[in-house]
Amino acid sequence: MKKNNYSQLNYEQELARKERAEKKAAKAEGRKASSREPSHGFMGSVLLPNLPNLLLNNLWFVLFSLPALLCIGAFLMVGGLIFIPAILLCSTLMGAAMASLYHRCYEYTRHIPRLVREPFLSFFRREFGQGAVCGLILGILWVLLGFYSLVGQSQTEAQPAVYYTVVFLCLFLVSYYTITVMAQVSQFDLPTKAILKNGVILLAACGWRGVVPALLQTVYILIAVQWPSAGLLLFFLAVPGIIFTIATSLLWPRLSQILLTSQD
Repeated sequence: MKKNNYSQLNYEQELARKERAEKKAAKAEGRKASSREPSHGFMGSVLLPNLPNLLLNNLWFVLFSLPALLCIGAFLMVGGLIFIPAILLCSTLMGAAMASLYHRCYEYTRHIPRLVREPFLSFFRREFGQGAVCGLILGILWVLLGFYSLVGQSQTEAQPAVYYTVVFLCLFLVSYYTITVMAQVSQFDLPTKAILKNGVILLAACGWRGVVPALLQTVYILIAVQWPSAGLLLFFLAVPGIIFTIATSLLWPRLSQILLTSQD
């Protein structure tokens, strides 16, 4: 009776086939999982699971923003130019806090596990320098926009449509630029000069992904200006954090293609 020989070569070939089949099955399972994940949508996979954490971190942002808001309120009521340096000084604190909240929202968007997320205050301390400088630059832009809006109110009787159109466009552009700058501070290791320059380029490069959150932020600011009590209530109800989360969810796929140096 002839003996069947099972050679080493046959064994290795079978083992290789088995490994290829396992890899193929793993890839197929991964594709199924990734196809199932988007079905939850933004609300189910990003916002709602992280809402309690978002409320807490938005509260930190509110606390660091209060000095700037109080200075703005005092300037509007009293009108003294002495409050302008105070507003700009407080904008450094607000800028660093905004970058920290954006960083937290990017972690929600990218589904970073809770145990490895960087705490708000930790990121705030680590990136305070760059966040403060960018906050100061943005604060200057917002102050100039505020002056233009206040001075231009005397001209609304002559050309109201032109005035309101220009104010809205300027508000939209400054809001958009604020988003593009803070998105870089929160997520990428780049020099401050490059961040400010890239912020201008990203206004056109992000397309509709940047326009949507910029419009939402513009509408919120208009509500806060027209009805301060409602704007303050929405501020405490984490509306800024929700807008930031929407912005990060839309912008991350585009930014990850354009800007290659991540803080991870």
